[in-house]
Amino acid sequence: MRREWLALIGIGIWLWGGGAGDWIEPAQAAPAAQKAASKTEKKASEKKAPAAQKESQKKAQEKKAQASQKKATPAPKKLKPLLTPKDRKVNLRGTRNTRQLGGLPSTRDGLYTKQAAIYRSGALCFLKDSDVDILKEKGIRTVIELRTPQEIARDGRDVPAFVSSLDKIYNLPLICTSGRGASAYASYLKANNHRNIAQFFHILSQEKNYPLLFHCSAGKDRAGIMSALLLELLGVPRPIIMDDYLTSQRNSPRLKVEADWLRVVFRTVDKAGGIEAFLQQCGVKPQEMQAIRQLLLVPKAK
Repeated sequence: MRREWLALIGIGIWLWGGGAGDWIEPAQAAPAAQKAASKTEKKASEKKAPAAQKESQKKAQEKKAQASQKKATPAPKKLKPLLTPKDRKVNLRGTRNTRQLGGLPSTRDGLYTKQAAIYRSGALCFLKDSDVDILKEKGIRTVIELRTPQEIARDGRDVPAFVSSLDKIYNLPLICTSGRGASAYASYLKANNHRNIAQFFHILSQEKNYPLLFHCSAGKDRAGIMSALLLELLGVPRPIIMDDYLTSQRNSPRLKVEADWLRVVFRTVDKAGGIEAFLQQCGVKPQEMQAIRQLLLVPKAK
């Protein structure tokens, strides 16, 4: 009896102790769970590693490509005129604001404005005999007069001794209907002047008219506006156009000009959609614009 009882106790202990392998003490289960979790995390990390590595490689390649592109594409060189304002100036006694528009750089294929082809000036009614000789030596064939009939009546026509040597003189008055300064500049670009602006560029599109000179009264406002429009068409950078405009005051301190006045011209052009769009509004034909570029833009050597 005692033996049977002991046998039963032994069987119970075996079953309770996990003899069948179904029962595991908590102290034994924890390491197993941690080991399984560690394996899972390791597998997940192994899956993420290639993706992160690929992303890192992609970024490195992009940086390398950007660096290579910077080396391959040098910064654009600053365009500089071939001639200084002093070089371009025509020294006359009767008027002190005469200069050529040649030797200025264009953004078009590294070309420059043709030298000794086109001149801007103040009124030629005050020319001295020595001035006439100087202008005749320039071989000027055409003059465009931008003064109004009232100004011509007040100050006089261009000196006959010079005019007699010309092939042609055109009267294309630009009329101001509003104030002075910036307000006047805006007025010069309004519709009532578009026809004469178009005619101005029509004349410039014909090779037979060169060398050519255009002038107003002081040679700073209307001449400055038409110079800016022409140089803009030729692709001369605006800072250089502005410098030419401000040269009037350097030539003669009494000739007042302000950068803000010329900026009215730039804003008007931009508002129209660019220089070609503005000139087309005035009536200038695309083929005339192209002809002007062909006539007045040349390689550096010329």
